[in-house]
Amino acid sequence: MDKPVVFRDVINDPVVISEELFKDRSKGGFKVLKADREIYLPMLADTIKDPAEIWLTWVQGKDKVRLCKRYIAVYKDIKGKVGGYAVFDLIDDVWQGTTAFKPENMKYLDSMREGTLLYVRK
Repeated sequence: MDKPVVFRDVINDPVVISEELFKDRSKGGFKVLKADREIYLPMLADTIKDPAEIWLTWVQGKDKVRLCKRYIAVYKDIKGKVGGYAVFDLIDDVWQGTTAFKPENMKYLDSMREGTLLYVRK
């Protein structure tokens, strides 16, 4: 991805889609190949475009507390339910993508459902 792209989500908030979604901040480099994330990229894109839920919550970071939006989606594959998860943090007044991945289990998604529920797909 050469340049960041601004996308309007289902609640019409602008969010920045950039390679930051795929970077490992602690180790440097890209994490897109970690845990087979590359095969789930279309699903993760759909999680942002058409989430089942969007949650708004405060998260304690290393240096400060941040406001973050959590996009959650649930899909079915041949093994059963699969979750999609994407997070955007409010940084310098802009919603910037910080991670997107397929959690190992649905319990993880349940644990991310906290704060204020902004959107539920009907």
